[in-house]
Amino acid sequence: MIVDDESRIRLALRACLEAEGYDVTEAADGEEGLHAVAECCPDLIIVDLAMPRKNGYEMIEELRAQHLDDMPKVVVLTAYHSAFSPSGSSRIGAAALLEKPLLPDLLRQTVRNLLEHEKADLRAGSA
Repeated sequence: MIVDDESRIRLALRACLEAEGYDVTEAADGEEGLHAVAECCPDLIIVDLAMPRKNGYEMIEELRAQHLDDMPKVVVLTAYHSAFSPSGSSRIGAAALLEKPLLPDLLRQTVRNLLEHEKADLRAGSA
């Protein structure tokens, strides 16, 4: 799932991920993102921090408060890297931090690594 208020960013991220075979859902802000998570249960959410209505921080906080049995991996996407450090991303429960403008190869690698790590955890738990 991609949650970003900029439609051109969502389009670019979606095209990159769909080319890799991922099913992608979009939301234009944190409020829409929360509703979409409840409906489609994504494995991973890429969320921008600076959005109207409900920003990325608020969305992540509400997701954490819901204590979901299958909490999606969260990747923070921000244009304000200097104001948000990798340690800050882990404090809010994000698995990774990506900075805009985003290189497609970095996006693909980050998503692949997080989802493959999750599959490895599932295999280890079922053995």
